[in-house]
Amino acid sequence: MTLTRFVLPLLFAGVLASCATTASHHATVATFPARQVEFPAPPTGAGAPKDARVVLTTPGLKLAAITLRNGTTLPTHSAPVTVMIQALHGTGVVHANGVELAIDSTHAALLPPGLSHSVDPATGTDLVLLVHHLGDEGEHHP
Repeated sequence: MTLTRFVLPLLFAGVLASCATTASHHATVATFPARQVEFPAPPTGAGAPKDARVVLTTPGLKLAAITLRNGTTLPTHSAPVTVMIQALHGTGVVHANGVELAIDSTHAALLPPGLSHSVDPATGTDLVLLVHHLGDEGEHHP
């Protein structure tokens, strides 16, 4: 019991020192500069039923913003990398392999590489998606 009283604090101190060393190591390995990323505003007025654009491309990460107006569906497709889909504005459902995943301001969908999926906005509404492509995928549409 006495040994535990002395060994555990030493072990804890060692773990903390290891984390601090690891954190400082990672802080010095930047492969791209810090930057601000601008996301699309909520849709106002008329526009194309679907508008897609890449808002950021860095090693290992691509962010694409997709606006779906008036209930326009994002048809079934897949990506060669892991994808996370979140709703910036509005709500909807991601359909993936027979599963329905609700997306809104507090829920996102995480999809493995190659999984076919589609997105439906809530009936008759506009939906702005932020799609995170995680990993290097080469050329791929937003």
